[in-house]
Amino acid sequence: MLKKLRKPRIFLILAIVAIGFFLFRNLTKPDILNIAEMEPQVYLAADTLISHFRNWEESPVKPESIVEMEGVIKEINGLNGRLTILLEGGENESPSIICDMQANQKEIVSNLKLKDTIRVKGVFKGLLKDAVFLNCIISDNQRND
Repeated sequence: MLKKLRKPRIFLILAIVAIGFFLFRNLTKPDILNIAEMEPQVYLAADTLISHFRNWEESPVKPESIVEMEGVIKEINGLNGRLTILLEGGENESPSIICDMQANQKEIVSNLKLKDTIRVKGVFKGLLKDAVFLNCIISDNQRND
């Protein structure tokens, strides 16, 4: 009878430890990356980035890399509660760069207009028709090219 009681207790203790570990790991993880403090792996102009993809060249941008790019605002929208900036990719019908902005960027973005040239830093997620970047911020870093 003693063996029958030990198995459920051991299982219960293991389950509690596993749940505790899962909760601790998920509650202590930051919701968004601190992109502002992270150093970008690649600096590009928006039209240069799109030309790499259009010409099927070996792109210097790999998924999950942090990229800082400069481009002209094509569109700003807030569909589905997400703040998104589209940067022009060069020609009128060319693909765009989609920048899904962090929530703390609302005030900065509200001061922007179409055709403004901005510098944006974000995490490259991939390419469908357009290049997609998440967790983007407006960057004010100056570079010496």
